[in-house]
Amino acid sequence: MGECCSTHVEEEVTVKKRIITVSTTNRVGGAQDGKKPQKFEWSLDQRLKDEIRDLYEDHRHKIDEELDSRDHVHKKNFEMRNVSVVPEGFYEGSWNTKLNQRVGEGRIVFHNGVFYHGQFERNVPHGVGLKIFPSGDIYFGDFINGKIEGFGEYITSEGTRYEGDFTNNLKDGNGTQEWENGAYYEGGWKQGKKHGKGKLEFPDGSTYEGGFVNDRYHSKGIFRWADGKKYAGQYHKGKRHGDGKFVWPNGKIYQGTWNKGKQNGGGICSRGGTKRMTEYEKGRLTKVYRDDCL
Repeated sequence: MGECCSTHVEEEVTVKKRIITVSTTNRVGGAQDGKKPQKFEWSLDQRLKDEIRDLYEDHRHKIDEELDSRDHVHKKNFEMRNVSVVPEGFYEGSWNTKLNQRVGEGRIVFHNGVFYHGQFERNVPHGVGLKIFPSGDIYFGDFINGKIEGFGEYITSEGTRYEGDFTNNLKDGNGTQEWENGAYYEGGWKQGKKHGKGKLEFPDGSTYEGGFVNDRYHSKGIFRWADGKKYAGQYHKGKRHGDGKFVWPNGKIYQGTWNKGKQNGGGICSRGGTKRMTEYEKGRLTKVYRDDCL
């Protein structure tokens, strides 16, 4: 970090009146340099303001514990710096004078409005930290080489909450996600999308449990509707496809082949102990040997 003849920076992070504000006032080279105060503001509702406080207070000790356990760099190489100008924005925290880098605990306001408080290694977030985005999204958890990676919790400005594994800034591994409307998912993720085995619960009480690929139902799965209907069978790209069994609340059952979400080909229809063979084409009944079960 280069020397400057005069630096005075005041930084404040406040959460009030539905807005989180990070304000910075700096003077570099004297009052005649033309520098103006900079302010970044994000609108947040009361619930999200509370989330920020909870995340920070509940997990603040984790940052301290991680820092206390680090002894691979001699403390004589460290100094604590007040808020100062850096190329990326404004930084306050631990500084390794030998490496001339941010190492240890600190907080930074980037020029693009992102706020980060946590551990640093070689100038970038590395370890445990809290990150707030201009959109209002919040993340607390692990960072590796500047990226969100490991285990953490991510809350969007709309109220969607994810807790689980991350790789390269994306949900990846196992995790749970709860939407503001009450929907809930628990299972596998890959590159930010539902992938592998999982269970999805809808606000109306309907559920899907089975395979996912690229955010869509895929492979074997069971879908239960809130009104009592149920399908158990094969899925392909989000639609019933292959062999499957559909049960209606009135006791009617169809077990047979499906194509792109519709009954297609041969199947067995049953109701009240009576079974009959049927034929479908693109969801349209084309042949039935007897109509006892229709």
